[in-house]
Order: sequence, then structure tokens, then C-alpha cells
Amino acid sequence: MSIVRRLDKAVSLALKSNLQLNLIGDVIKGLVENSLDAGSTEIRISVQLDNIICIECEDNGHGIPPSELEKIGSEYWSSKGVLKLEDLEDLKTYGFRGETLHSLSQISKALRISSKVLSSDRSFTTVYNNGTHVVSLTECDDYGIGSPQGTVVKITGLFYNLPVRRTYISNTSQKSISQQIKLALFPLCATNPDLSIKINLIEPDVSCEKSILSVSKAVSPDDRLSTSFDLIFGNMGSSMVPLQSSHMDYKADSIFGLNPTFNISHRFIFLNKRLVMDERLYNLITRELAQLYKSQNVHRPSFAFVVSFTGPQHPSELTQGPQKTINTVHEIQTLTYLTKCLIDKVAVNYIGSLQHNKRMIDSFKEAPEKNKTRKIQPLKDNISPFFCSNLKLSKDDLSSVKLVGLMDQKFIVVTLVTKHQGTVLLALDQHACDERVKAEKLFQNYINNLSNCSVAIENITWDLPEMVMNLFSTFEFSLSTWGIRFISLNSRIILTHLPSVLTEGKLSHESLKSGILQYLSDLEAGKKCPKPPGEKWFETLPFIPDMIINVVNSLACRSAVKFGTSLDTAQCRTIIQNLKSCELPFQCAHGRPSMVPLTML
Repeated sequence: MSIVRRLDKAVSLALKSNLQLNLIGDVIKGLVENSLDAGSTEIRISVQLDNIICIECEDNGHGIPPSELEKIGSEYWSSKGVLKLEDLEDLKTYGFRGETLHSLSQISKALRISSKVLSSDRSFTTVYNNGTHVVSLTECDDYGIGSPQGTVVKITGLFYNLPVRRTYISNTSQKSISQQIKLALFPLCATNPDLSIKINLIEPDVSCEKSILSVSKAVSPDDRLSTSFDLIFGNMGSSMVPLQSSHMDYKADSIFGLNPTFNISHRFIFLNKRLVMDERLYNLITRELAQLYKSQNVHRPSFAFVVSFTGPQHPSELTQGPQKTINTVHEIQTLTYLTKCLIDKVAVNYIGSLQHNKRMIDSFKEAPEKNKTRKIQPLKDNISPFFCSNLKLSKDDLSSVKLVGLMDQKFIVVTLVTKHQGTVLLALDQHACDERVKAEKLFQNYINNLSNCSVAIENITWDLPEMVMNLFSTFEFSLSTWGIRFISLNSRIILTHLPSVLTEGKLSHESLKSGILQYLSDLEAGKKCPKPPGEKWFETLPFIPDMIINVVNSLACRSAVKFGTSLDTAQCRTIIQNLKSCELPFQCAHGRPSMVPLTML
């Protein structure tokens, strides 16, 4: 019999630290936040990705007095002055929990913190080895910040006691880790215009350093937003328009861009320098910008935005998780008002010819949700979606279907005997049922012939920023899996092959580009898996790029029997028989019900 026991303290501390700092980007972000809290304006970081991972962070902050340095690294000890919850209202720092350095001490072979304050001509050091405080305080002479004050944190053997994490990092390319670090630091770079930061990657084998990130002090807040965007995502920030707005005690600095190369990974909202994850604001901006696109007859919206709000903060916004993000904004009405003001300015800047009807934004009312097309998803236990009645049908029940006749050249009327609820009279939507049959045949043919699905096309050439080029390089195999092949040349992608279903769909170059970029974004964000399972064709559907799914559904819709088409008995029986073999017989290719119950017999 198993015995419930308390985890060893060293194990629990390592696990807890890994929740806070599970990637190299998280570690560097935590160090930079500490430096910013200390008033730093210049930060230098070096990273060594060898068998032993080492990181060194130097800053010109106000330093740590010797009397306080010996307490650094103790859990829940902090210099931020937060003794009770009420103190959070006036908090001006990123940290206040006293967790970052303590967590680092538990997952590093050695952690060395050296610091010097302006009032002293000496520097002091405290050291942790294997999570144990071995040197509480000692004077040192190797202080190398090159400033009259500041702090140096040296980490040796990061993740030494987490072998799975080390294996993951060793199997990750330097390019991916560099991009991970950039993304982790983007919120800090974008919202701190006075910050100058340099990050170098040390390559021991060749004894040289490679620059990962170099950010200089900005001229203005909106200049920092666009330059930071350029550095992280390639030269795209310069094409974005800076916009400002204010209301009561809140202010918004932002940049907006409408461009086919933008996608969902290029959208950020900050509040008091903290990343906001509240989907209400993201959905509001996305919905309003999509409406602007719709007014210009653009089918697939592609846009980016970075919005930085500043104003009073609520304690609840600072205690929503270890990542220091804001999942739920307290003053949602005020930020909604400011957001709508910004959207109005976007309309003026980007669509000057549009007769934009200015809304009554002071009502703080959000527009109702639009009807969304449901994606193809298996129904639970193959149960039909008859939400308006107590009738529930399974796929097996379709074996008892008997044809009654055709009604109004729209519906095929049938009877069906259920296992527990008797006989039911059903109306099958002839278009929806035939669309379902054709969609599954198209998907099955495409998936079962992936190795031969690619056809040569007349070359399509796109000039893309560095970050997007990196995504093409990283996920080249995933794209080729679905029949999308290309040649990479400097900052240019040359598309040479496409799956035959896309050529049949006759997508425009703009739609094709937007669809591929969305798929790459989904892969990067983990919304799509790079490799399909490869067992049954139906299990592969969730892995297919949305662009291809939409085209197949469209082809099925266009070729399916239309309303108003008169069908003879043989044609009706054929549709019914084909529907019985479908994986999702109760819904059309777009997710709408394919049949409705009329009455019980």
C-alpha cells in the first residue's frame, strides 16, 4: 500500500522554483525586473549555453547595503516595503514577494550576488551553493559593473537539479532561445523608455560573443514601443502609427499597424508596465479592427497593436499569479473607454475615406458578440446537437433510417428507430448532409495522400522581416507535411509548391500569405501541433492549417446539392447511405446541424 508522505524540502523548493522560472527567458526577465526595481538605467547580461548554463547580469542601480545583502535570497524577504496588502496600492516596483532570487538559489549550482552602494568605496558578496547560503557576507574586489554603484548577479549551473529542463534546453536551437529571451523582455523594453540593455550570448567553443538584444534609451514612450517592436519582431514597428489618449487619471500610449504580415502574436496590452491577459480588451480591439477591415471588403484581418495604459492600480491586479501578469483588469470600464477612443483614431489614420460613424463611447457598452463559425470538432460520444428537445441520437441510430420522401426540395424526410426513445420523424437538410459527405471525402483523400498532395505552382515571392523568416525556417517540415514548400533566400520567401486543394480553392496571394502566417503563429503559440498523429485520417483534422480546412469546407459547400434541387428516390438514398459512414453526420462542414427532429411517432 502506498504511503502519503511530505515531499523532501529540497524537492518541493525545486518544484516551486520551476513554476516561477521554467525557461531561460523567465530567469533573465526576473533579473531585469529586479534591476529596474533598483533604479537601473543600464543593464548588461551575458548568457552561456553549454553543458553548464551560466548567466551574469550587471546593472547600475542603487545597489544593496551590506546590512541588507546578507538577507538577499531568503524566501519572502523583500526590500520593496510591502508589509500588508494595503501597501500594494502605492507599489511602484515589479517585485514584492521576495521570490526570484530565492527561487534561483534553489535551481542553480551556485548563485553569487555582489553589490556596491554609492556611499561606500567597497563592494560585498553573498553566495549560495546548491540552495544553501554558504557565504552570508564577504568583501570582494572583483566588482565589475564599471559604475560607482550597482549589482552583479552570477548564476552557474542553472537547472542543475532539473535534468528534463536541461535536456529541453540542449535540444532547443540558439535561435529559438534567443527569440524566447526577446519575447520575455519585450514588455520590459517597451514600457521603460529610459532603459538601456544589452544581452550577449557567449559561445565557449569559438571564444566570442553574439548579440541577442541591444536597446538604447528612447526619445519618447511611443518611440520605445515601435523600436522595441522592431527589435523583437523585425523591421515592422516603423510601419505602425503612434496614438495617444487619456481619460480621468488614466493615459494610453499605443502603436497600431494594419499589414498582412501581422498576426495574433503581435498584440500586446500593458497596464502600469505589467502585461495584461484580460481577453475582454483584446477581444474588443480585435472586434473593432475587424469591423474596419470589413468596411473595406477585406476578408481576413491582419493587424498588430501595442497599448500601454498607465494610471491608478488596484491591489487585486498585483496578486494574480507568479508571472506578474494581470489576468483581470479592475477598472475595465475606464480602459474600455480609452480603447474605443484609440480605435476611433485608428479609423481616422488608416481609413480616411471611410465615413466612420462615431460611436457613443461614453456609454461603456461593448458591442454584442458576432456569430462565430464553429470549427470541426467531434461531438461528445457522437451525440446529435438537438438542444431544443430532449431527443439524443447516436451515430449507431442512423442504421435504422428509412426514407419517407423529399419535402419542399430542401429536406429529406426519414424515420429513425432509437434504442430507448422510440421512433422519430426527422428532416435532413439535403445541402448540409451532402456538404458533410463531400467534406469528409475531400479531407480523407487529402490526408491519405499527403506524400503526393503537393503540386508545383508559378513562384510566389514575399519579402518578410527576420522574425517571420525564422518561423518559416523553424517550421519548414510542418509546412511541407501539408504540401507547402518554399525556398528561403535572404529576407525573401519563394513559394514553389502548394497542396492541390489550395490550388483548387483559387486563393488570392494575400489570403494565402495571411493563412500561412496564421498557421506559423499557431505553431509558435502551441495552438497547433507540428506533427500529425498519422493513425486515422479523422484524428489528423485538428492538426491541419485552418486555411486548408476553410478551403476544403468551401469546396464541399460549393459542390454540394443546393436547396431547390429536386432529388429522386435513388439520390436521396445515396445521400443517406453516405451520411451513415461519416464521422460527424449530425453537422455540416461549418458546424451547423444537418438534421432536425419533427415529431415522435
